[in-house]
Amino acid sequence: MTARADNLEYFVGGLALIRQGSAARATSATKLNDVSSRSHAIFVIIVEQQHVQQDPDTGASREVFTVAKLNFVDLAGSERVCACSNSSALPRAR
Repeated sequence: MTARADNLEYFVGGLALIRQGSAARATSATKLNDVSSRSHAIFVIIVEQQHVQQDPDTGASREVFTVAKLNFVDLAGSERVCACSNSSALPRAR
């Protein structure tokens, strides 16, 4: 794989968007976390790959495209704990 300048620009731009979104998230303190997020975050990355594939029998070549979609989700308030004040209590699934 060859690194290209436009790939770096996409990466830097993506990091800037993550930082901007993170700064805009609402937070407040909970029993488990002093800075707990009160808002959901969804970040989607689409990765595209293009390469030339050659048929070993005929020698003919063709362009092949592969696309992947990655979804990253951070749900707010996921540290829900039972009403008891026991600090060793494990979070419950919702």
